[in-house]
Amino acid sequence: MKIHVCLRPVMIVLAALCVTYGAQAAGTATAAIEQGMRLWEEGKLEDAQGRFEEAVKADSKSIDAHMKLAGIQVTRLSYSSAIQTYRGAIGLDPNNAKAWMGMGMCYMHIGSKEMARASFEEALRAEPERKAQLEPILAQMEERIATNRARMDSAMPDNHGKR
Repeated sequence: MKIHVCLRPVMIVLAALCVTYGAQAAGTATAAIEQGMRLWEEGKLEDAQGRFEEAVKADSKSIDAHMKLAGIQVTRLSYSSAIQTYRGAIGLDPNNAKAWMGMGMCYMHIGSKEMARASFEEALRAEPERKAQLEPILAQMEERIATNRARMDSAMPDNHGKR
């Protein structure tokens, strides 16, 4: 019992240090995001991306940092990197419809239609009020997928080795 009483002040100090560190990390991330946004507006995309990467490193739980980084990656046409960054945001908030939509758009750009459709469906699940916005995209995805499947089926030989 005496040990528990003696450790209490140490635990309080450690908790305070963790809170202080967390606040500093969040402050560093916020500053990096602000700098990144200024650089983006100035057209300095590579530098802006560097600031957003700093923000994610400073506060890996910052959804805003992940979303800004993914946004600049999309702007720079780095779709595969953006998909990974959107996955990080979704890992923090599985109901982040904007991240699901962004990831869906990236999948569309790289030609992965099924993954795009699945991402858009997740966005719709997360925010059903986006139905009017997403239904045309999903319909277009279904049409493209059906067209691709028909094209692949027609290119495949039938069971008798004939085309």
